[in-house]
Amino acid sequence: MNVKALTIETILKNYERIILNVYYMNKTTGDETNVTVTMTQGPGGNVGGVDTVKVMFIVTSNKENEQGNLTLWMSKDYSTVVRIDADGQTVEGQLAEMYGQQVLRHASALLMPYAHVGDIHLKIAGETAAAVKAGWEVTSVTPTTVSISGHSYRAYSVTAKNVADTDSIVSDMESTVAEISPNVWVLIHMHANMKDGSVFNGQILELVPKT
Repeated sequence: MNVKALTIETILKNYERIILNVYYMNKTTGDETNVTVTMTQGPGGNVGGVDTVKVMFIVTSNKENEQGNLTLWMSKDYSTVVRIDADGQTVEGQLAEMYGQQVLRHASALLMPYAHVGDIHLKIAGETAAAVKAGWEVTSVTPTTVSISGHSYRAYSVTAKNVADTDSIVSDMESTVAEISPNVWVLIHMHANMKDGSVFNGQILELVPKT
């Protein structure tokens, strides 16, 4: 089993709509961050001579205690941002590309803990599993099903602990991986306890793959 990492590139290229919640509690400072991101894609039409995809983001954060809305018009290969609408203002051309790439970098930073903490990789056969990454031990694996956006998927609930991976900041984790299409497995939920007592929790609340 190869679990696909949730990077911003993966999301843009493979999913029409996703709602993702990320929670992090820093034990050292006591600071808590809770962010929910909704991404929806649709046809963007021709913008400045470019056939585009319209990518809409809604971000809700406990830090700002408010909702932010941002829309990008991107080339269909997602290499270029040609227009941005944010806070009632519109930017096109080179400024849109510059600001758009900054937005994508911020989105990647938000997803980085989710992708990094889940980067253990598993071999699962029936009700047995082994961690591919050295220093990790799978403590339990249970076949199950998950329902997201009206679809049911074959899934596994897996728990693992760090027994000798000195490079990782994670001590143990619980996760659910689901097969959203043949041989494509995605990390649907993850709860990780850090070595310093901090906590990370990520969960996909809605997921609509591109057809």
